[in-house]
Amino acid sequence: MRRIAFLAAVLTSAPAVSAPPAAPAPAVEEVVRSFAAAGDARDLTALQTLLHPGFRVVADMGPGAVSTLDRATYLSLLEQGKIGGGARAVELSEIQVDRNIATVRATLTRTDAVFHTTWTLAQTEQRWQIVQDAVWMKVR
Repeated sequence: MRRIAFLAAVLTSAPAVSAPPAAPAPAVEEVVRSFAAAGDARDLTALQTLLHPGFRVVADMGPGAVSTLDRATYLSLLEQGKIGGGARAVELSEIQVDRNIATVRATLTRTDAVFHTTWTLAQTEQRWQIVQDAVWMKVR
């Protein structure tokens, strides 16, 4: 009986053990896949947490033409239905994580276009967020 009481005392007084943080690459992959899905669905609520406050889109619009969108403009265009809204298959080709910065290269494909993108992410407060979406699109 003394052993059970001792064991119970030890177990209830032991410090709580927290789970180790998620491995960087899988956590980064989850964020970019969630970002693509949220853009496809025009899910502004999900995007609010996935996008860094300084988020930018850098879009290659053809020879000599580059366009940039800040976070507010990007979200507004999604809300208006001017971008996004089509389901795309996501194929990740590379994930690099260096401390609190990650880079992901991917190809997103839908029936009418292929998007070649490089995302830059930053880890803040134990959460990865997308800082930049550098993309060029090829129409099929």
